[in-house]
Amino acid sequence: MGKSGGSIVSAWLVLLCLLEAAHAEARKSIEAALDAHLASRAALTAQREGWRQHRLQIQHNLPPRAATLAGCSTALEVRGASGALEPGRQRLEVACPGEAGWRLTLLSEVEILVPVVFARQPIERGTTLRAEHLELREISLGKSRDHYLAPEPLLGMSSKRRIRAGQQLSSRLVDEPLLVRRGQPLRISASVDGIEASTLGEALEDGNRDQVIRVRNQSSGKTIKARVIEAGVVSSVLE
Repeated sequence: MGKSGGSIVSAWLVLLCLLEAAHAEARKSIEAALDAHLASRAALTAQREGWRQHRLQIQHNLPPRAATLAGCSTALEVRGASGALEPGRQRLEVACPGEAGWRLTLLSEVEILVPVVFARQPIERGTTLRAEHLELREISLGKSRDHYLAPEPLLGMSSKRRIRAGQQLSSRLVDEPLLVRRGQPLRISASVDGIEASTLGEALEDGNRDQVIRVRNQSSGKTIKARVIEAGVVSSVLE
């Protein structure tokens, strides 16, 4: 091959390298625009759901045509579902505006990771939850939202059953804080024909709001049933 032939080959190689670099830059710009769009929607979801932190893992499934697209001289436009972002498959459209622009439709897979509350150690049934029982671990969100984003709302609640170390906390596993504890002094109120009276008593069982428990009337020594009204207060139940 002569000198002129070698020069032509070299020129083509340079051109191919430049085109490849341009296409790679276009792909990079597309993915950056898609990431920004999804991150913006995730921020709305975080505000709605009360996430303190969140992290996205995104896989863009660009069609083969994306490898042939030229770079865009203006900001790319991304269209798709608006509002809060949910995990899963997202159908999106990215466009380079202008007469020489282009439009591309694609699918992106989105995983949303947030820290939620887990049991740091085994928690026996009936235990009042304290900070040392709990810790945060990151999970990938699914359709269920039965979780706690911070330990604080759980403090003082009671475990409904034994909770394993490393088990995620949910509403199925906890009860509202006990308002009455066994052995606790109580005020027993009663209302008959519009006349209200109260006396002192002792709780014979733990109880939450509206739960009927056994209590001992301190004056008569009798055991009666009463409904928990608030902390330290019950209302006698006529049998």
